[in-house]
Amino acid sequence: MRTRSFGTAAGLLLVAGLLFCVPAALAQPSNDDFDAATVISTLPFSDALDMTTATLAADDPSDHCADPLGATVWYTLSPSADTPVAFDTFGSNFLSSIAVYTGSRGALTTLGCSSLGTNSFGLNASGGTTYHVMIASNLFFNTGSLLQFRARQGATVEAFAINSASVNHASGVATISGSATCDQNATATVSGTLRQRINRVTVITGTFSFETPCSPGGTPWSTRVIADNGPFGGGKAEADATATACLDGIVCTSKTTIKTVTLRGGH
Repeated sequence: MRTRSFGTAAGLLLVAGLLFCVPAALAQPSNDDFDAATVISTLPFSDALDMTTATLAADDPSDHCADPLGATVWYTLSPSADTPVAFDTFGSNFLSSIAVYTGSRGALTTLGCSSLGTNSFGLNASGGTTYHVMIASNLFFNTGSLLQFRARQGATVEAFAINSASVNHASGVATISGSATCDQNATATVSGTLRQRINRVTVITGTFSFETPCSPGGTPWSTRVIADNGPFGGGKAEADATATACLDGIVCTSKTTIKTVTLRGGH
């Protein structure tokens, strides 16, 4: 009887041990369905989740960047003001697509999507509009399940101006100056053209491109302009330039200005 009792007890312990070792089933991500999308309330935003048990709803929109879809999760963003936003899935261990929509379930309008492996999508979001962001895996290339998702605010070029200009009579090289203002510290690329009409048929032209800091308080900039077809001289000229600030090349904003300037002489 003792041997039988010991065997029975050992068997029960073995069964209990096996049951204890069985992993618990993974729950579906909380934002697996469109109606339960995770709200992006502030920027920057980040989220990490396991998409092993994520599903594809029957009415999930077709995403030409990831078709055929494997599984999806959803986020929503409703900025109060116009905002450049960069979405990315850098660090995820599977090929993903980011698609952005407006509208309502069953009647969504696509604004665009990122191709598999691109891992980023930029959006100049309008204040007061709700955006639905779908992260999708591909049915045939779903090699992993760890999603790393981020949403970040890019810089907005709020003001850009050309203030003054001059020319060196000895070299014929002009200098133009101005200022660039962004809503956050950023680097802006400035490119433009300076034109000076000499007579009815001759226009002296020079182009320029450079990078400059762009700050909330306004940052002064200055650049030399060498003409392509002859020296600049004293007198009126027309300058046009555009300042562009980008976040990791994903989303950009720009301001363009055109101004008639007087090239004042110097040595």
